[in-house]
Amino acid sequence: MASGTALIYDEEMTSHKLLWNDPICDIEVPERLSSSYEQLERYHLVERCVRVPAREASEEEILLVHRSEICFPHLSDSFSEITDPLPPDHKNLI
Repeated sequence: MASGTALIYDEEMTSHKLLWNDPICDIEVPERLSSSYEQLERYHLVERCVRVPAREASEEEILLVHRSEICFPHLSDSFSEITDPLPPDHKNLI
């Protein structure tokens, strides 16, 4: 029986992966989510959770935790604080 704990999971979430090595974001690998979900299944915890469908976050929700200049540079006049999130050799990755 489901309790009051929400679980938001979709297999599509495991397709997110950085295309370059970044020591700051080294946890951004599909296995981080799939292994966590597998453990929840192993201990029968998934069935105790309230399933909430995954969806895209709205701009308003994103702005609750991120600065607008970073997420939506097209909305900002000031690009001086923005750093290129791609590594110098990113053209070789495409």
